[in-house]
Amino acid sequence: MRTRSLLLAVVGVVLLAVMLNVKTADSSGDSANISVGVWLVNVEKVDLAASSYRLDFYLLFRFDPSEISIDDVKEFEFLNGLPTKYEISASEEQGYLEYRVRGDFIKTFDFSRYSYETHSLTIELEHKNLNASFLTYEADPTSNVDETASVAGWEIGDFETSVVEHSYGNESYSRFIFSITLMRPVVSSFIKSVLPIAIITTISLLTFFISP
Repeated sequence: MRTRSLLLAVVGVVLLAVMLNVKTADSSGDSANISVGVWLVNVEKVDLAASSYRLDFYLLFRFDPSEISIDDVKEFEFLNGLPTKYEISASEEQGYLEYRVRGDFIKTFDFSRYSYETHSLTIELEHKNLNASFLTYEADPTSNVDETASVAGWEIGDFETSVVEHSYGNESYSRFIFSITLMRPVVSSFIKSVLPIAIITTISLLTFFISP
């Protein structure tokens, strides 16, 4: 009889422990928030023919180590390129991870307003494994463009950061997007496009005033 009572007590303790573990697992299933920031150093190249551009920038992650480990934070991927990234600084205790990234990105350009077009260059990343139920990116307000950044033949305009949810079937993933606008210089665009046509048209009209 005592053995049976002891056995029931042990089973009760085990069931209680299982229930507590399930509750803890459910609470830990809350989405971890990771702040993502970009400091764009330079736009090194824009290749319109290949629909690609080369960027050099710092990528910064800030997170709560009680919500997610630094190893999980590192498991992200760029969606529109395969640049080389170098880890600059990392501290799981402080919730800090920084990379220096340099490489080519791909995007289809719109030439409908050539030669006065503007193009948006983007950096897009998602986590490889954790969907939006477990991980959510946030835009770091400290993101910026270095004042020395430039690209030949273009003017650098405004930039913006945003976070959207992208669905793959029944799963949605948090996607961080950094975009910067490039514009054609008005004066050079006029000289290259309008001025030659105006000169040719003027010369053609002058021929009507030449005496036979």
